[in-house]
Amino acid sequence: MRRNAFTLVELLVVVAIIALLLGILLPSLNMARNLARQTKAMSACKQLMLGYTMYHGDFSNHVLFGYPPGYVEGRPLSVSVPSGHTFSAATDHAMPIIRYPARIASYEQHAWEILYDHVAPPDRPTSSDSQSDAWSKLYKLSVFPSFGINGTYIGGSTWQHGFNGDRLNRNRHVVFRENEVERPASLIVFGESIQRGGGDDTTTDGYHLLMPPVTDERKWHSDCDGIERDASGLMGIPQGRFNDKAVTAFFDGHVQTMTSKQLDNMTLWMNGATDPDEGYTP
Repeated sequence: MRRNAFTLVELLVVVAIIALLLGILLPSLNMARNLARQTKAMSACKQLMLGYTMYHGDFSNHVLFGYPPGYVEGRPLSVSVPSGHTFSAATDHAMPIIRYPARIASYEQHAWEILYDHVAPPDRPTSSDSQSDAWSKLYKLSVFPSFGINGTYIGGSTWQHGFNGDRLNRNRHVVFRENEVERPASLIVFGESIQRGGGDDTTTDGYHLLMPPVTDERKWHSDCDGIERDASGLMGIPQGRFNDKAVTAFFDGHVQTMTSKQLDNMTLWMNGATDPDEGYTP
């Protein structure tokens, strides 16, 4: 009696069809997953901008400092944490205070998931922390957030001549007040940031500063492979985590994704710049 069964050839054809369908579907599924993650990152960056706007609303239109010294205009920087402790550059190690995440956290209701969208944040300060535990947590949280700040041109950076000692370097390349911004819809404040630097060009996912393509020298340029660095010791650069577009926030509060080629344009980074290659002279 004849048995009804698949032949080897028929089985191989079925396996080949399944493999073909998987080859077609998997890239689409990965693309959809990355798009969902990017949408989530855009939402987090939008929330970050809401806190940023609230900040300069509370400080007489002075924007959040980018990377300031421990003292500004004779006054030490300070931050408070949920445990009730206040840390000041006058008495404590200033490093986590001068990085922007610690100073904007209260305007984000200490929801560190907003700043750490790409990865679970390190341990967060809680109301039951001892002073030393709160300080240690604040330090770790200040270094590698998802989004870096354009501190070179907005709020000032000690690394990029934003301050003369503890004094604001006014009337130069830095915006310090909201009413100084000429084109709020096209001035970058935050963007997805990757730490990149060192002799072997190692990278770390996340960084608190965002490096413009030009400062007092050309730092990086876009090419067919993304971003190519031009300077040694490069730190935070704009780079998308889920595709070739980086989530980018502008001073007016809107958020969009941008390629490295689009970001290699100094009219988006420096207030009043008219040349895509324009920087500043120290």
